[in-house]
Amino acid sequence: MRKLHCFFVAILISILVVTGCGQKKPKDEIVMWLVGSEAQAQSINELTLEFKAETGITVRCEAISWGEARSKYLTSIAGGVPPDIGTMGLTWGVEFGELGAMVDLREVFGSEVVDIKEQTFPGMWSSVEYRGRVYGIPFDMTFHILYYRNDIIKKPPETWDELAGILSDLKKQDKGMIFD
Repeated sequence: MRKLHCFFVAILISILVVTGCGQKKPKDEIVMWLVGSEAQAQSINELTLEFKAETGITVRCEAISWGEARSKYLTSIAGGVPPDIGTMGLTWGVEFGELGAMVDLREVFGSEVVDIKEQTFPGMWSSVEYRGRVYGIPFDMTFHILYYRNDIIKKPPETWDELAGILSDLKKQDKGMIFD
């Protein structure tokens, strides 16, 4: 029984440490968690200086590692102290939204969300939308860049269908393509 009691005390202490004991932040501050490097977080902090000058609101971006991110988010949700904004794995937004921890962006920002959806690769978008609700916006609007050898491919493809055709032709020549 004593071991079980110690186990629950350890869990409680861990939750309090990770969530900052439920401390509330100042009203004129937006906290952002960035799954990435300290350098990326610092770049965002520097970019927000102009926003602070215009609004008086500080944006504090904190880097968290992929290894700790999901646990940190779940713990902060349970403790009621999640960040205002966060980057995360695309599918986490839906999971956290279904837990009630994320706002439906379509409900709050209607037309802006529609505009962003039109500019986003459909495969990426489907990972943030669930049952008609939108729980995130792809943060890294990845661009696909194609490097090719012009002695093998005379004209680069302009669509995915054209690329599929080129790959089919390359396969017949026992050649291929590397995706990175």
